[in-house]
Amino acid sequence: MGSTRFPGKPLCDILGKTMIEHCYKRCSLSKYKTDLFVATCDKEIQDVVVGFGGNVIMTNPNIQRPGLRVAEAAETLNLDDNDIVVVVQ
Repeated sequence: MGSTRFPGKPLCDILGKTMIEHCYKRCSLSKYKTDLFVATCDKEIQDVVVGFGGNVIMTNPNIQRPGLRVAEAAETLNLDDNDIVVVVQ
């Protein structure tokens, strides 16, 4: 949410849905996915994702790097060594 070039980008309205909802819905169409989560530290994003029926993992707000946020979310999910995580940013 703190983007300097486009503040609030994940919640930007595009044809009646937020950008994050469009991304989530597109990812949900994959025939290979078994679970789908949004990893965020932002309460506003959490509320929006839960509002459209998505799954959210809240992460530490002090984490700035996306890869570390994904690692924390994966740890929270207690993933198996053979699980595959696809990151969409």
